[in-house]
Amino acid sequence: MTVRAPMTWLCLLGVQAVTPMLVLAQTKPIQPSQARVADKDSEKPAMFYQMPGYVSAEGQWRALSGKPADEVAYSHVVKIECRSDIKDCSEATAKVFMGLLQISVAHYDVIHWDDNGIIAEDNSSICATNRLLISTRERSVMTMDVPKADAKGKGIPIEGGKHMCDVIDHTDTYKLIGQVHSLFSERKAGTR
Repeated sequence: MTVRAPMTWLCLLGVQAVTPMLVLAQTKPIQPSQARVADKDSEKPAMFYQMPGYVSAEGQWRALSGKPADEVAYSHVVKIECRSDIKDCSEATAKVFMGLLQISVAHYDVIHWDDNGIIAEDNSSICATNRLLISTRERSVMTMDVPKADAKGKGIPIEGGKHMCDVIDHTDTYKLIGQVHSLFSERKAGTR
């Protein structure tokens, strides 16, 4: 499952769910207001490459709702690679959360591939289906986290007798945009 962890999810999960891989200097997350620029090219992935049977893209997820609570709650970069021969898309994410670098890889099963684009899904979560939508004509990438209809009452118990899947009650949609250049460039004064 690919979890983009909007701010509200992180409050429910707590920090116990975090497994640090490497300690880094603190970086500041990019705020939604910083990523919203008028230049239409900045709304495209930082890198998009395709050839017959292969597509890749790099960038940063940005919530389409425009609500700060729906934004990814940590600094991150994403690389997506899709191959038609094995009907698979992989999403590698490097994120800085609480000053720690974490790496994750998610796999999507390709359910449709043609000249217009790719649709792939990851159904491994008990709470939501993660759907990847790639338009090769527009050179754009979107993902949707769609709650599963039969997920109510499932997942990690949380306050008030609810479970994690109970609070995932709407579809979150994200677009891959080209804001990766400034993610890890900020340093504390005096660090190398």
